[in-house]
Amino acid sequence: MSHLEALPDQDVVSRIFDGDELRRVLVLRREDGFYSFVHETYFFEAPEDEGCIPADWHIDFCFGIYQTAQVAEDDARATVHWLRDAYINKGHGG
Repeated sequence: MSHLEALPDQDVVSRIFDGDELRRVLVLRREDGFYSFVHETYFFEAPEDEGCIPADWHIDFCFGIYQTAQVAEDDARATVHWLRDAYINKGHGG
């Protein structure tokens, strides 16, 4: 599967970054009024790539159709391992 381009900012409701800011979850408002979230990883351009992977955010996966942005974010916190671990480590459920 080839990489997908990062999504336009106008659809983004919220952004949650990992500690290194090399992974992030975006909660998006869809054209149909529902919400979803995407997990992205930042890739740096390496000389050995010969330009096939530009330095930019690339979508790893897109998930769900939710009625509210909060429900989408809650599911992201339960689904994405680094986000779930950070949430639990801050003393929230688990």
